Amino acid sequence: MELTRRQTLGSIGALAAAASMPDTIAYAAKRKKAKTRALGVQLYMLNKELDKDFQGTLNQVAAIGYREVELASFHNRTGAELRKAFDTAGLACTSAHIPMGALFPGMPSLADPAAIIETMRALGARQVVVPSFSPPQRFIEKLDMPALMSDIRKLGAAIWEIGLAMTAQDWKDFARSLNEMGSVIAKAGLRIGFHNHNVELAPMAAGSTGLEILIRETDPALVSFQLDVGWAASASVDTAAFLTRHADRINQLHLKDTAERSPPGSLDGFRSADLGTGIVDWPALMRAIGKAKIEHVYVEQEEPFKEPPLDALRIAFGFLSKQPTLMRG
Repeated sequence: MELTRRQTLGSIGALAAAASMPDTIAYAAKRKKAKTRALGVQLYMLNKELDKDFQGTLNQVAAIGYREVELASFHNRTGAELRKAFDTAGLACTSAHIPMGALFPGMPSLADPAAIIETMRALGARQVVVPSFSPPQRFIEKLDMPALMSDIRKLGAAIWEIGLAMTAQDWKDFARSLNEMGSVIAKAGLRIGFHNHNVELAPMAAGSTGLEILIRETDPALVSFQLDVGWAASASVDTAAFLTRHADRINQLHLKDTAERSPPGSLDGFRSADLGTGIVDWPALMRAIGKAKIEHVYVEQEEPFKEPPLDALRIAFGFLSKQPTLMRG
């Protein structure tokens, strides 16, 4: 059930006083003293493995050398249960992808911010990242949602088509919703972010892109951005130049490579490549990272995988471990 604005603010007010999140602060201080940057994994690419053996998969992630994770799902676990599993593996959860609204019944979303705040506090994580834009209602009304809900790929494709049809005003309206939610969860010590795919980087008639509008229209004090390097590169974006241009707004990265460019808005056109073997200009990107204020980086790949996901993570860790700028942090 969606909370009213009054109920939301009341629930958050009760939680805010207890939301200092000392575990996250202690972890950040520890990492600041370290000589190397803690590399992270977006757990989305390990969903199948986690479903089979949750703790064992986390243990393998840590054994490779990763120290941080970002959630894309709560895996039907409470915040306390997730935290115990991460602690057992020696991992810190520093971020979570949470949509603005639930696509499926029971799906965690920012429609219930008080519940999200409680879970994030249990995790010791401060970053709430919105993984996709919210389609305007006039588009949603035309979709056959019952049919699409049974096929996540078709649902994604339909939403991406909407993204290509959105106007500059639609993106400004979504920016306003990010500001509003950012203000709400900031009272509990959290920060909202937005994660791009390639559709937000499609050129618009006005000469801008949806992502540029979001960056321009959101409040820097409330909203940050998580640049997905692979999706940006697939949309023919110079990722190093983009990061340099928006270094004051981008605080997290998804590190992935892509074998080729794909039309913005195409879900099926993305072809993952092992880091360093695709079209991303890694030397230039590493230089840009060294000059930016990046707090966390997460390795991720998109299906279909060239090799088992854990093997891909091993390859990625080996590649990133040889990047002095990245590892210095």
